[in-house]
Amino acid sequence: MNPRRTLRIWLSVLAAGLTLTSVSACSSGGSNLDDIKSHGAITIGTSGNNAPTIFRDPSGGFVGIDADWANLIAKSLGTKVEWKTLDFSGIVPGLQAKKFDIAMSGLRVTPDRQKVVDFSEPIGYDDAVAVYPQKESGITGPESIKGKSVCVVAGSSNGEAPVQRIGGAAKVTRYPGQAEAFSDLKNGRCDLMVTGRILALYWIKSGDGAGYAVSQNGTDGTALAVGVPKGSDALLQAVNKAIEDAKKAGAYQSIAQKWLGQPFKQ
Repeated sequence: MNPRRTLRIWLSVLAAGLTLTSVSACSSGGSNLDDIKSHGAITIGTSGNNAPTIFRDPSGGFVGIDADWANLIAKSLGTKVEWKTLDFSGIVPGLQAKKFDIAMSGLRVTPDRQKVVDFSEPIGYDDAVAVYPQKESGITGPESIKGKSVCVVAGSSNGEAPVQRIGGAAKVTRYPGQAEAFSDLKNGRCDLMVTGRILALYWIKSGDGAGYAVSQNGTDGTALAVGVPKGSDALLQAVNKAIEDAKKAGAYQSIAQKWLGQPFKQ
């Protein structure tokens, strides 16, 4: 074969390989701290519909516990925030695939999730509680379901799961969402509801849950944190520094007070 022709072929193969490598690197998304700062924005994956952790205000912007923390983190990094919305079930897989830099969507720190993504220092705390009419007495926590009718969201880790584990309820009614469960609680179709403390406190603070109380005792408590792709050590360190600095300034409990009307339980 002509030496010049051979050289041209090898140069073409090398160029194609470099192009594919470049495309692959770009398609993997962010998570490199230098790239984030160069881009001037940190991309955050979220469901965007989980009040009070993250939801849209009337103007269409994102607000909530996660949004407040996101702004503090971005300020510390010297960047702006870019939200990427997707179904909650796709957040952890999306983070693994580096389709966005970090994830913030009321993410509970669980052993299964810790196997596949890294988590920041806690930015909140949630546990399962009983929600009931203020006039009722003797309800101290989810364990008070025994002999009572209970509303829960089907498949919820802070509702149906602890109710099944505790057992003893006279009747358990399952609903597709929180709105339906809260509605039937108000209509007297169940004695109490078991759900997350954060959601329950926000429901009452908003006025929709006027006349209802949240049990002091809870169960199945977990920290809420920022999800970061495995191996993104510099980014995780920067996020943690932003959180720690904000905590020193009192942000941890002031954000809770703003959205829940009281400090985080833990």
